[in-house]
Amino acid sequence: MNSTNNYHLSGIALLVLEMRDGEPVIVDVNDLELENNGFTREELIGKHPSDCFDTPDTEKDAILRARKSAEQGKPAHFTSRIKRKDGTPYAISCMVTSRHDPKTDVLQYHFLSTLIDYDDASLQKFGRSDIMARAEKMTGTGSWRYSKIYKELLVTENIHAIFNLDNNQDIQTQLFTKIPKSYARAINAAVEECFETARAFDIKYQFFANDGTQYMGVVSGEAEQDETGSITAVVGVVRDLTAHAELQMEHGMFLRAAKIGALRVDDKNSMIRLSPEAARLLGEDDQTLDISSADWRARIHVDDQKNASAEYDKALRTTGMTTRTYRIRCKDGAWKWFEIRSIAKFDSTDQPGIIYATIMDVDDRVNTQLELTASEQRFRDVLSQSKEMIFELDANGTFSYISEMGPIIFGYTHEEFLTMSPFNLIKNPPISQADWLVARKNSGPVELEKLLYHKDGSPLHVNFCSKPIFDRHGEFTGFRGAARDITDRKLADLAVEENRQRLIEVVDAAQGWIFDLDAEGKFTFTSNAIENFTNLPSKELIGQPTWVLAEYLKPDHDAWLESIRRSDRGVTREFRLNERSGDGGQWLEVHCVARFDEDGNCFGYRGVAFNITRKKRAEKQLIQAKKTAEAATEERARFLSTMSHEIRTPLNAVIGMTDLLLDCKQPADQVKLTKSANMAGQHMLSLVNDVLEHSKLEAGKVTLEEIPFDLAETVDNVYDIFAVTSQNKDIELSITLHQNLHAFYTSDPARIRQVLINLVGNALKFTDAGDVKIAISPTDTDRVRFEVTDTGIGISEQAQGKLFQDFVQADASTTRKYGGTGLGLAISRRLVEAMNGEIGVFSTPNKGSTFWFELPIQQAQPPASQPDNADDEASCFNILVAEDNPANQLLIRTLLEKLGHTITIVENGQLAIDAASSQVFDLVFMDMQMPVMDGYTAAKALRNLGNQVPIIALTAHVTGDEEHKFKAAGMNDWLSKPYHMTELVKRISYWGAIGQQQVQNETNRHLTRP
Repeated sequence: MNSTNNYHLSGIALLVLEMRDGEPVIVDVNDLELENNGFTREELIGKHPSDCFDTPDTEKDAILRARKSAEQGKPAHFTSRIKRKDGTPYAISCMVTSRHDPKTDVLQYHFLSTLIDYDDASLQKFGRSDIMARAEKMTGTGSWRYSKIYKELLVTENIHAIFNLDNNQDIQTQLFTKIPKSYARAINAAVEECFETARAFDIKYQFFANDGTQYMGVVSGEAEQDETGSITAVVGVVRDLTAHAELQMEHGMFLRAAKIGALRVDDKNSMIRLSPEAARLLGEDDQTLDISSADWRARIHVDDQKNASAEYDKALRTTGMTTRTYRIRCKDGAWKWFEIRSIAKFDSTDQPGIIYATIMDVDDRVNTQLELTASEQRFRDVLSQSKEMIFELDANGTFSYISEMGPIIFGYTHEEFLTMSPFNLIKNPPISQADWLVARKNSGPVELEKLLYHKDGSPLHVNFCSKPIFDRHGEFTGFRGAARDITDRKLADLAVEENRQRLIEVVDAAQGWIFDLDAEGKFTFTSNAIENFTNLPSKELIGQPTWVLAEYLKPDHDAWLESIRRSDRGVTREFRLNERSGDGGQWLEVHCVARFDEDGNCFGYRGVAFNITRKKRAEKQLIQAKKTAEAATEERARFLSTMSHEIRTPLNAVIGMTDLLLDCKQPADQVKLTKSANMAGQHMLSLVNDVLEHSKLEAGKVTLEEIPFDLAETVDNVYDIFAVTSQNKDIELSITLHQNLHAFYTSDPARIRQVLINLVGNALKFTDAGDVKIAISPTDTDRVRFEVTDTGIGISEQAQGKLFQDFVQADASTTRKYGGTGLGLAISRRLVEAMNGEIGVFSTPNKGSTFWFELPIQQAQPPASQPDNADDEASCFNILVAEDNPANQLLIRTLLEKLGHTITIVENGQLAIDAASSQVFDLVFMDMQMPVMDGYTAAKALRNLGNQVPIIALTAHVTGDEEHKFKAAGMNDWLSKPYHMTELVKRISYWGAIGQQQVQNETNRHLTRP
């Protein structure tokens, strides 16, 4: 730094200090300072000032306070005695200012001094105003002093200039007129506090005067004390920052608008200082930012680092400005393009030291350039890859530009094209090229298909689009357009048309019809086959809606079209056309799909229809045949049910009577005959049950229950049924229940018991020696498996395949030897399948068989228990029996009287109502089929009369399926004919006790009435 070239302060000595390693060092002086102290510049530069000027009388504290004040941006004054190089003393009055970097760190201290009288004490406090005025003007400051004793404000000349005051008027009055009251009150308060506490103050101000002038700066003050430490005045300075703030604001606004910031790289190339504008561009806080060179390099995009490093090295080798552009990661992680312009400052050895640079946000510009480059590249790629030939013609109609597809389509080279016109591609043109050019120039934009020719003479179908081009003066300059080879498309169109015609012919041959509809469902095309179905010619259908063929379709025509649009595969529907004379109306099966454009808008429909009149008539006949068959099946079921009732009713008497006879004492030969008759009756009952059960299953009349039941109890019932049979045949019958089974399940226990009875009965029938085992276990698929295993005759593999068919047994000899209808297993299969289960068999001839079935039944909670009436079995009840068959009347009378009950027998339902209305009964047994009135009607009538006596149905139908009818009629329970003594006793014991209790309760109510 050359002081004489940088500082021209007439009459004022200047000394400049910088802080190095925490100590002040002299870095520059002007000539007047050298003249005052007697040193040379070389003797002072780099020295500590105390080593050169200090004496015992030097006011070191005053100098230090002034420097500290300057560090805070407040110019300060001091007076002190110091020495020259030769040791002689002299005195100075000095003002200290400082220069800061953007982060407010002090860069330099400026000591501006004048010589004063060594013994002049007054100058130690404030200094001569005429000498200090120039320094104040140069630093934009003004000094002031307010006396505590005299209440007088003294200011230097520059205060007048700062606030534009009149020297001839009272300064204090003008200031407090110029300065807003809020600032005036704040300054007064600060001065008063300073008098009290000696606390220094700084008050920033910024306001507009009445004339619109802006004022901005700082008022600083501190206490002035005498020799005793008493505060005598407050002295201070005013720093005018208006011009600096305006310049800084304008500079900042310019930099922000231009997206420009400043960089500075230190001489060690280790730290980079960013101006607030530069920091803001990177998304950092709007203040000076210091970052390391390593951090800066880490922010550069990896793809740009190599080039950025090379450009930076280049900047270090040149004295001129260098420019580089690369991406930098901002604080939010986004990448932006920046342009860095830098210039290096070289030292005396021509080595690069500090680097100054600007950084500019060029992200929009670079991205625009990149997009433009990419767009241009895309355009070039499109042109190179497009199957269209892009061309331009000059005013004479000659090719001036041809894209790469031109030679590919037509076979001519680029050079050949530049001597040709499109007119040359036409064989035997009908007009001259001049006439063609005039016609084309006046026709405007055109698009047409032409038959042109390849260089080798082969024909080409070409689609041309072109328009004439005019300059800004309206002068014709040529044509611009595109051409595409559509030869393949034309050939494909021909092939499509051929296929279309072929399809129409095929559909016509199959008595079909093809049609197209517009978006409103009106015909746009129809094949001639429609004339085979209607009196309307195909031409007359064009423009007509579809419902003209079937008037009844008109109301839901729009809904039909909507359903087609919503279906990806179209909609198939059957229609009956309007009737022609005598044909009853033809039937069509129509399949129609919607057609959509590239924007997803439906523009029409396409369909095909086939004549299904014969099919519909056949279906009608089939439906009628089905109804006839169902009626026949129903009639057969009714017949079998009637026959079952007619057979089972006398069987009830036969089996019941023989059971009674077997309980009586008889000669041995009579017992044998009675047993034979009883067994014959049981066998006939089994045959009847099988036939009727099969009939109901075949007709789909079986009703399944879903009730909770005790599994062990159900299986035990089956065991009880066959216990005597197994003992008589000396065959061991056993039950095994797996430990993981639940106690109760939900299903139809009667049907499960029926299947088990069939399987166990067969096992005992076909086993002469050994054992029959019943095993029940859970499966891994949440089912219950039932198995019946025997050691009987077994079944061949061939016979196993047909075992579960209707009326089928293993072979004819089986039927002859063991008897039976062959329906038991078929019924079991149908019952298991009705319960969503499976049934099967494993068997080896002469070694035995295992029949199994699995059911998906679920665990259930135990049902509510019924009262135990075991102790009431010996009770005698008054019982009404409605039974029309004399044999059965005799049977039930004999049984009930034998048990000690009182019995009344009537022949029909009406008599049952009359009897129950005239006397009190504990229980009623009601036959279902009786003359005059059946059991169902009679039970309903009793309930309607309010009679709640328990009613037990006596039915000759198969058990189970009729139960819902009994309940609907108001009956409490049912008993199937033939009935066994144990079942009869059980029901009498339970329901008789309930009925007797009801009678007692009713009697008590009558007795307790007042």
